[in-house]
Amino acid sequence: MQFKSLALLAVTFMAPSAYGCLRYSSTEFCDQLYLENAAIVDNGHEVCWFTGQLAGDGLYHYTCFQGNYAALQGNCDGVVEYANPSGNFRFQATARADGPDEVFDWSASEYGC
Repeated sequence: MQFKSLALLAVTFMAPSAYGCLRYSSTEFCDQLYLENAAIVDNGHEVCWFTGQLAGDGLYHYTCFQGNYAALQGNCDGVVEYANPSGNFRFQATARADGPDEVFDWSASEYGC
């Protein structure tokens, strides 16, 4: 019984939570509808990632850990919607223009970073 409690406690402390620190970064090629090296790091753990084309619904759909993790981003607006087991979150990333061809380096540090 004590082993089960310790194992559950260890999993709880290892599980990412947006209440600690949420970091986001990506490079977006707006004119090509392409997002590259996008990553969401939740409390020190990379939980969602994406490289690829914009989907037909006008959103980038991230690949995330299973178990109530999900992320979406619109085209060239820097708004990221993210869900983890603790809840749903929405934040605005800031952009740094990288060249003249609508290439943006997005970044965000949210929730106590």
